Amino acid sequence: MADLPTNGDASIGEVSLRPTVAADEGLLRELFRQAQPELDQLPEPTRSSLLDLQYRLQCVRRLSQRPEARQWTLRVGGDAVGALVLDRSGPTTWLVDLAVDESWRRRGIATAALRTVLGDVDGPVALRVRTDDRGSRDLFEAVGFGYRLSPQLSVGDVEMVYPAGADTRD
Repeated sequence: MADLPTNGDASIGEVSLRPTVAADEGLLRELFRQAQPELDQLPEPTRSSLLDLQYRLQCVRRLSQRPEARQWTLRVGGDAVGALVLDRSGPTTWLVDLAVDESWRRRGIATAALRTVLGDVDGPVALRVRTDDRGSRDLFEAVGFGYRLSPQLSVGDVEMVYPAGADTRD
């Protein structure tokens, strides 16, 4: 895979990837909402307004920090169930985001998407994850990511690299 598909689907067993399109906006916003459970305590319309603002900020920040990153929608059958964002512009591929809808988790979808990406990338793959996100860290460890030190980390984040122990210089 010189790049994930830009036209059509790439099959990963029962999971497929396709470039994200405008019709996926609702899924992307829902995935973002699911990643912010602390906001569920807020009353409406405050919660919706804050989620909208934070979602738009994330999109702008991602574009400014990783302008070459590309986004794909994870699908099972005809259902859009998640999203994957990769930046392949440098010697290290960055997994910028990977999210699966809560109702579809623990079915191997993220693992299948990761294995496809890892099997096709030339060179190391790096990512950042929250230290308190044990589920994500377990997933990345299970497919072969290891931890690395980075002076550029935000408080509460760890950096992981595949294969474990890979020398990465960006």
